[in-house]
Amino acid sequence: MEKVNTRDVEKAAIIKKTARICTVSDSLVQKVIRGDRDNEIVLSTFMILRDIDNSMVEAVKKMLPFDLPYKGVTQEKLNTKSIACSPITAN
Repeated sequence: MEKVNTRDVEKAAIIKKTARICTVSDSLVQKVIRGDRDNEIVLSTFMILRDIDNSMVEAVKKMLPFDLPYKGVTQEKLNTKSIACSPITAN
């Protein structure tokens, strides 16, 4: 079985923010997260930024109505690349 390497862009962005705030390299932040290095300031900064990011994502998810019904949308159409549909409106 072949291992698939996937890059977590959200985590990478938080690592970059942490490095910028703590004035260290991205590599050092990654090493601290893995546990290869000890730096409480970097680790706590990363965890705070991650919690803030997660809170913002949850708040946006609550605000946006992802489950609105749309006319003519079936699971088969969702699997295709183009969907032409209009939202259901009250008469």
